[in-house]
Amino acid sequence: MENRHKTLLIEKFGLQRAELIIKKIIITEQANKVRNEELAIKHDKERTELINKSIPKADLTDGEVYIGFCERLTHNKFAKWNATKEVFLVEKYIFGRLIKDFEIDHIADTKENNLAGFAPFEIKK
Repeated sequence: MENRHKTLLIEKFGLQRAELIIKKIIITEQANKVRNEELAIKHDKERTELINKSIPKADLTDGEVYIGFCERLTHNKFAKWNATKEVFLVEKYIFGRLIKDFEIDHIADTKENNLAGFAPFEIKK
């Protein structure tokens, strides 16, 4: 916490109360840091599971539509594989109307840069 913030707290609440507030703030910041680290570990584990369950890029067929999980649009379960660009084409619909289609990487390609990806599980029949 910056000195100017401490000074403002002391001016507003007095020294004793300001010290208590500062201690609570420090404890809360520490707890949030631990919680964020725990969430990051959980996210990495879930992501690794998704990667392991998904069809590898080498086994995908150009032009096929796959059922899977899209991290960017969690409600979207379908994506078409483009082998030339090595990306999926995902369509975004709102109220039944196509709003936008965009390219998204295979989930295995997004692990290092932590971007959203598509995890294909099976071919849509």
